[in-house]
Amino acid sequence: MNLLTSTLPAHIEIEGEKYPVNTDFRIWIKFEEVLKNTQISELERLISACELCFDFKKKKRFPKNAAKTLKALMEFYSCGALPQKNTKKSVPTCSFSEDGGYIYGAFLAQYGIDLTEAELHWWKFCALFSSLQSEQKICEIMRIRGIDLSRIKDSERRRELRKLKNIYKLLKTNEIDIAGEFEKAF
Repeated sequence: MNLLTSTLPAHIEIEGEKYPVNTDFRIWIKFEEVLKNTQISELERLISACELCFDFKKKKRFPKNAAKTLKALMEFYSCGALPQKNTKKSVPTCSFSEDGGYIYGAFLAQYGIDLTEAELHWWKFCALFSSLQSEQKICEIMRIRGIDLSRIKDSERRRELRKLKNIYKLLKTNEIDIAGEFEKAF
């Protein structure tokens, strides 16, 4: 889907039936947090995700097929495409919950958008987030988190980067590969 030529979706389709969803970026950040919460069962995660995402003011019931519901929710979360499972172990470089202040600052500085007041469709939020300029602090932090220290030959630079990685490390240890978890559900 092209953001410039298409209307942004406000529903997901499951077995030919349309189900309105909440499109606000805050809901989908919470959706990600729910899916990453390994303290609750997969069923509890699915129920919590549905309670968050579906607009029950417009449709008062859940879809019947859980697997297709999760697939449709993941497709919406992924802005129209299902996430791809990582074949190699990757280190998370961003957490919407832990990096909220940096993300807020970047949106305010670059776009003049106050995320505490803005009403943004999830897909718009993702497009803007992925287009943040490298000068934004969150981009620098993500770059640092993603650096593979084993590839840095200069020992002084490696030591400096190790310190920075420690400063900016994500605190939550329950980061999971959402695409991998999704794949396991089928």
